[in-house]
Amino acid sequence: MKATFVTLIGLLATSVAATPLHPHVGVSIVARGDAKEGGDAKQGSDAKQGGDAKKNDKNKQADKAAGKADKAGASGADKAVGGAGKAGAGAANNATAGAGGAAAGGDSKAGALVLPDGRIKKDAKPEDFNVLASVFKSAVVKGDGLNFSDIVSFPNVDASLFDKAGNTKAFAINIDDKSIFIPKGGEPQSNIRRADLLPSIRSQLDNVAVKGVRTLHFSVQRDATKPLNETHDYQLVNLESGDFSFHQFDVRTGADNKKDIAIFGNSKAATPEKIFSTPFGDKGFENFALKLDFDANTMQVFHSTGNEPLKQATEPVKNDLAGLGEYHFSLVKNPVGTATQPTGIKEAIIYGGIFMEDSTGGKVTLQ
Repeated sequence: MKATFVTLIGLLATSVAATPLHPHVGVSIVARGDAKEGGDAKQGSDAKQGGDAKKNDKNKQADKAAGKADKAGASGADKAVGGAGKAGAGAANNATAGAGGAAAGGDSKAGALVLPDGRIKKDAKPEDFNVLASVFKSAVVKGDGLNFSDIVSFPNVDASLFDKAGNTKAFAINIDDKSIFIPKGGEPQSNIRRADLLPSIRSQLDNVAVKGVRTLHFSVQRDATKPLNETHDYQLVNLESGDFSFHQFDVRTGADNKKDIAIFGNSKAATPEKIFSTPFGDKGFENFALKLDFDANTMQVFHSTGNEPLKQATEPVKNDLAGLGEYHFSLVKNPVGTATQPTGIKEAIIYGGIFMEDSTGGKVTLQ
């Protein structure tokens, strides 16, 4: 009986991995400041992207139905995978399949690791991002017809603060004229250029990354060979709600933020609060830890530059974190007003040291 049960669990898990998730992301892109689209880039399921990503009512209903079905499927599948006890979650926490899945980076000071863990092994290849075993979803979000091996590259840069501790490396997300996403059931986001990496379905097990007290670590750096255009608003990191209608927080640069990198609170506010900002220059990685208390609805920022240990940058700030959802590590280039996107672009942003720790006891790893 024991062998039969294990076999059944394995079959269920395989079925889950083979089922693509509903690519219903990206409808909550909102430009800031000069990059606003005259009200067209509204958040919510009826968001218009420069007037090109409209959805009719039938499409919205179909998408919602598909989204609910996929959520139900994912939830049931997660239960199947985790049904043999918490060993499944433990294995996911230390996954080594695919491009990444580093453990606690060899840093004995680190708190308990919680998915997502987006640190990428040194021997990883761009093609590793195309497979279901990747630590990031292989299906979304990317330009139509592209694979993530067309988008991800490995620049020759020093290891980030939290890649140094383990056998992991930085990676770049690239966008060009082909970076036009088509949401399921929707129209092409023809006036936006984007590529997003979303942590794999393992990170959604029992909503592990969006409950309790979690600290999200990531480092980000400009690519000097593929510079951004600061007249545009760029979205880099966000938590998008489970119903795809808003962001609990956003990390942005460009437009009103100019050459700074800024962290904003919940996008449902008429004017989202700027919680923290710092110059985003050419001094290497900017390192962040966002301590997210999903019970108290607060957010606290820790920051450093280069190899310096993280330091507290803010006190806990009230910010509505309700809504569950998924984290995005991306390069999303919003238009300037209603102007069309420039052509012939080659732009990139570099990420490193992406992981999450359990900060229930107050622990935040600083180096």
